[in-house]
Amino acid sequence: LFIANTYGQENCDNFGIVNGVPFCQCTECGDLEPEWETVGTTSICEGEPFQLTGESSSSNPPGIIEDYHWYFIDITSGNEIIDEFTFTTPVLPPYIYELESENPPPCDATSVFISVVLIITTENCAEGESCRRALKDLEILLEPRADFVPVPQQCENTSVTFSNESCYAENYTWDFGDGSPATTTVDGVHTYQNPGTYTVTLTASNN
Repeated sequence: LFIANTYGQENCDNFGIVNGVPFCQCTECGDLEPEWETVGTTSICEGEPFQLTGESSSSNPPGIIEDYHWYFIDITSGNEIIDEFTFTTPVLPPYIYELESENPPPCDATSVFISVVLIITTENCAEGESCRRALKDLEILLEPRADFVPVPQQCENTSVTFSNESCYAENYTWDFGDGSPATTTVDGVHTYQNPGTYTVTLTASNN
């Protein structure tokens, strides 16, 4: 097992980065058919580990695949490479996607897409070497960020509204801290019957 920062082979003329995305297409040592898929799940969530595998990749003649080069690419930032790994085995170790705070998606989004590139390569042969790329997009479900505007003081028996400023959520549950039933409106609207200090809790979630 090893990690490197290379996107192609020294003896392949048809490789490089095209529009910010690694590319490699050489067949001197045989034909390659790269393919990747998720392991054990179809839903990928931000902040939770997931795995990808290139075990469905094939070659002709069989058994000539030497390395699996993985690239994670941020589409929204002009195809910026987020991470890159190279392994001699097809299964990528658990990977966690974290949303970058510098360029977050709009609050009404519930997911983002990144591109995943798998380039498989062979050892050198007398003619040169082989490499080929598989490129697909991967949807990442965003972790909801619950937030609302607090109201420091309000008269009893008067309706109060807590403005919802949550991001990346579709469902909301308000607990107004006075034993009343929870509500599921976007903004929290409530009337307190008795004076006191209450803790308001907003839970945001998505599907």
